[in-house]
Amino acid sequence: MRTPSKWWIVPALIACLMLLVGGSCLTGCAGPAARDNVGLPALTLTEPGVADDIAIGIGTLPDADRAVASAKLETFRSALASGDRSVVREEAWPRWAELRGYADAGIAARVESGEIGPGVAKSLTERLDRFGEVLGKTAGPDP
Repeated sequence: MRTPSKWWIVPALIACLMLLVGGSCLTGCAGPAARDNVGLPALTLTEPGVADDIAIGIGTLPDADRAVASAKLETFRSALASGDRSVVREEAWPRWAELRGYADAGIAARVESGEIGPGVAKSLTERLDRFGEVLGKTAGPDP
């Protein structure tokens, strides 16, 4: 696996976190249209990095479990890519808790291998926290 240059990671994470926090604040008390216009784009923007962490975590599973977990990730990604909040609610939201566990395992594996340090791991974990908050607010029931 090729490791990309790391100079851009911290600024990119800060930008993503700012978008997620902004999306989280705006979608918290907003109606469905605002959730679609703010929450879904924020999720779509940060999904590739989150999916990478999940995929790395899936790689730590026993071989027999990887195919099922990978299929769940693909369903999750397809739901987010649809841009349809009802699809995200039905397909992505119910899978988040399990996939979040895989993402945490992926981050831990990267720390253990020395690919990233504890500071980057903390930023990635915070990104997962914000992603989950926005996903919950976007995919949750209308207020």
